[in-house]
Amino acid sequence: MRLPNDVDLYILFLYNDFGELLYHSMDTPRKAQSDNRFGYSDIDNLKFILRLLYERDNDDLAWTLIERFGSVPDLFHASYYELMQIDGVTDRVASFFSSMLPIQRQALLRSAQAIKLDCEDILVKYIMSFGIGFIEPFDMCIFLDKNDRFIFADRLIEEERFREIVTQTCRTRAAKVVIARYIPFASEEPIMPSVVRIRSLIKLINVFDAMNVEFADYFAYTPFEFFGLRRFLRSGERSVHASAADGSLYMIDGNVLERLNDYHESVTGERVDLF
Repeated sequence: MRLPNDVDLYILFLYNDFGELLYHSMDTPRKAQSDNRFGYSDIDNLKFILRLLYERDNDDLAWTLIERFGSVPDLFHASYYELMQIDGVTDRVASFFSSMLPIQRQALLRSAQAIKLDCEDILVKYIMSFGIGFIEPFDMCIFLDKNDRFIFADRLIEEERFREIVTQTCRTRAAKVVIARYIPFASEEPIMPSVVRIRSLIKLINVFDAMNVEFADYFAYTPFEFFGLRRFLRSGERSVHASAADGSLYMIDGNVLERLNDYHESVTGERVDLF
């Protein structure tokens, strides 16, 4: 299995989380004829990727891979062994699709340590980048120190998410925590958090207060749009275009818990009991 080269990394850079290549060439953007709402079909994207990897057209293989795996995002989740079973797939192609997402995520984790995640804009971009290639919604946590420097980030996988978050907060000795929900493009899940999720956030923020840990924010991100809890409590905005994310520093105020409980009461008619 080979290591990625510059062409591999270039292709991955072009590839985003809803299965679209932003550009079909390095020089001039070209919109393909397609029924895809963004103008690019999976087969056109895959033909372009294979053209770069093989340095020639390989349309028959593109159709074979689409028929076998279903979509380009699914290809990035295929194993090296699965891909090598397909006639015409070379070591280079199998290595590219099976290794790029893990490499991209590791690079993202390392690069985050060099910046401050101290505003809505940076956090939204980080969540967007972290979710590249995932085809199912997931929850995640971002743990920060008192200076908003990155400590650690990961998906939540345990059934007891509340306990997992508190445990990871203690383990990382985080001073601030961001909770996020990543919703892929194909999902029909609403971006606005449910009442159950709001109730869980209230209880979690209450525990953070007791731990002397700051709750930075809660985000739900889907391609092009996001929900930010602090923004919602401040202005009532339920869905914001990603390009409109605020780049100014967070002002961590102390009444998020009370305002969130007020919202819960307005929806359900009752307040969440706090210890």
